[in-house]
Amino acid sequence: MTLPATNTGNRYAIVMPGAGSNAISSLTVAAGSTPYSLSAAGDLNLVNGGSIANSRKSGANPGLTVGALNLVGPTATVGGVGYTKLTSVTTSSAPANLTLSSGSTQVLGTTDVSLAVSSGATLVLNESQVGDVTVSAGGKMTGAGTFGASFGGDVTLNGGSTTQAFIGGAGGTDIASDTFVNNSTAYGGDLSLNFSQVAAGTLFDNWATTSIFGGATTGSFTSVTIVGGNSPYDNLTFSPVGGGRGEWVTGTFAGLNGESQWLVFQQGTGNLVVVP
Repeated sequence: MTLPATNTGNRYAIVMPGAGSNAISSLTVAAGSTPYSLSAAGDLNLVNGGSIANSRKSGANPGLTVGALNLVGPTATVGGVGYTKLTSVTTSSAPANLTLSSGSTQVLGTTDVSLAVSSGATLVLNESQVGDVTVSAGGKMTGAGTFGASFGGDVTLNGGSTTQAFIGGAGGTDIASDTFVNNSTAYGGDLSLNFSQVAAGTLFDNWATTSIFGGATTGSFTSVTIVGGNSPYDNLTFSPVGGGRGEWVTGTFAGLNGESQWLVFQQGTGNLVVVP
């Protein structure tokens, strides 16, 4: 099935056929600016090995929203250069694996479905509830900057991957962040802390703490960096201390009330802490 580039009003919400014999092998979405929405009144059912190839973008928002994706078989793929939102993912053949091959895919909920994020693909978690996640080298897992918790199974972040968490704060003294609460998280690759949502001039309280990862953690990141920040955070760099699974710390900066502060990411707890 192909959804064309021209998206008139009657194509905005498309009711898909029901399950079983009406499952399709592929969905192709042509490039365009107006988003498509597949109604949950009729789920999108992909046969074993089925695929979604989405080339539609809508600014920072999904160009294709699928109300409910059901895998009629143990494997399926989502890719393309566009941004796809999967409201839920279920399967009639557990256990099942959904591969994100390229583009950006927001997954809100899965049941008995493992997610594999390939090189060049991005998994977006926005207060999501997902299954096991494996991010390969060149792949990316990111929060959406909503500062709610995303819950997952066992998460493996392989070397060469990128994990991004947005950090927040607006004129107050508390610190917030995207939070990934998993059964277990195996660190690897690079951790990027995006400070673009910290308002200019925001200074955090001493010992302000936010939890980026919850659950058991193993391994170590290759690097921890800050992107998108305003002063005094924009020029900070993290260095590892303690060896092994030790902490990542920045240099000092002039913080609240002119006091010297620095930031510490604790790999063991998954917390980011403002230290006086």
